[in-house]
Formats: sequence, C-alpha cells, structure tokens
Amino acid sequence: MTHTCEDKCVGHVMAASMALNGLPASMPEQARIMQRVQEEITKAQALKEKEEEEARKLPSTHPSSVEKTIAPGTDNTVPTDPEEKKRALDRSVMCTIMCCCNDHPAKGQSEQDLKQSCAHQVLQAADKALEWKGRYKSELSWNMNLQTGEPPQPMMHRDAWGNDTTEPSHYWQGRIAEVDGYRPGRGDIRRPDLVIVSDSSKPPSNDNIDQVVEFKFGEDRRDKDQDEAYEVIAGKRNKYSIYRVGGPQKDREQGCNCQNPIQSVA
Repeated sequence: MTHTCEDKCVGHVMAASMALNGLPASMPEQARIMQRVQEEITKAQALKEKEEEEARKLPSTHPSSVEKTIAPGTDNTVPTDPEEKKRALDRSVMCTIMCCCNDHPAKGQSEQDLKQSCAHQVLQAADKALEWKGRYKSELSWNMNLQTGEPPQPMMHRDAWGNDTTEPSHYWQGRIAEVDGYRPGRGDIRRPDLVIVSDSSKPPSNDNIDQVVEFKFGEDRRDKDQDEAYEVIAGKRNKYSIYRVGGPQKDREQGCNCQNPIQSVA
C-alpha cells in the first residue's frame, strides 16, 4: 500500500481544522502541531511538483500528461462569511480526500481497491497529528442505545479518571458489555465515515456535531437503516450528508468537483 493520499491530503485536513476550530489551548501542543502541519504541507507541495515533472515527460497523448486545471470562470477562493466559509472548507476536505482515494485507493492483499480505507487513513492521520483535537473524526463507533432510548454515545478513549477524551476508543470491541442487550449485526453499534465536530476540545455529541457524513464511491449501495441511524447521530436530518465520487448521484447525495474541491456541485 502506498501513502500517496496521506502525503497529499493530511496537511490540507489539518489546515482546514485549524482554520475552523482553532488550536488546542496548550502552547506546547500548538507548537508541535504548527510544526507538523508545515511539514505536511511541504511534503504535499514536493509531491505535487514531482507529479507535474513526471507528467511533463510523458507523451502529450498520455492521460496523465494532461494537467488538471480549474475551469475558466470558476472560483476557488474561500468565502468570508463564517457559515459559507465553514461549508466551503468542509467540502474541500471531503472532496479532496474522496477524489484522491478514488484515483489512488489503498490496496488489499488481493490488490482490490480499498477506497473507504484510504479515506479513513487520511482522516485518522490528520486527527492524530492534531493530537486528537481535530475537527474531522473518522469512523467513530457509536453505541446507538437502541434498548434504552437514550441518545447515541460515541466510544471514545477514556483518561485515567474514566472520562471520555477526544481520541477514538483504541478497541471498541472491548466495550461491547456497555451496549445494553447487544446483538451482532442488528445496528446496536454504528460507524459513520466522518463526524465533523463544532468544538474540537470536546468529545462528539448531539450538541457538538456540525455534520455526519457518509462516503460513497462508484456504485456503492445505500442502506436505508444506516441513513436513518446516521440522522439520529447527527441530531437533525439536515446535518447528515452523503457524498458520492466516481458514480451517478442518487437521492440527497452530493458530488465533488475534483478539479476544484472547494466549489459546490449543482
């Protein structure tokens, strides 16, 4: 497996998280994170320059020799309105990762494409680099509390005093005993592709979620029960989004402009 999309995208994810949610309050954490994001951005720029140099050496008829450019008349600037800026930067994160993973997926043992795994690896690497104080939380496991009727609860790593931190649980399978009446394969635990939090200093919860996102690639199938469960996690129907890349969009789904990920697609 290559780390192409990690090399390309982690710095982007970190920068967007910092722009929207800020940095941890601790000065030592800030210094470490600022150094890391600069390293990631430098790495991505070097990779881009290398790819452009390799593309210039290819015959003009080779698909990779055609530079992907932003179409004339389109806008890739970040809006100044806070809500529009939030939507634009979140979209740029999701679409940058999805477009990269669609073109350069992780590979399984049988060389099968693992596009979802690629996206998870990028988002997890960025959150870890932000010392788990990132805006973008990948594949968190949620206790849906189907037997108790209480709000869904994310399975986060706990500190020495038993309090939830902002880091995902290291081994959610070991927490099954906490799920009242757990039944395998019945939806007692759900794992959305992405949860976007409002306040990175706090664990996710209904009042600390900007958006829950499901990624679909190509002809990936939708699941009605899954969609409904993710709406419950999000707290509101309009806070759950489905993005699809590499295939026709279906009901409620959004697409990506892979040449200009910050721009919305009609």
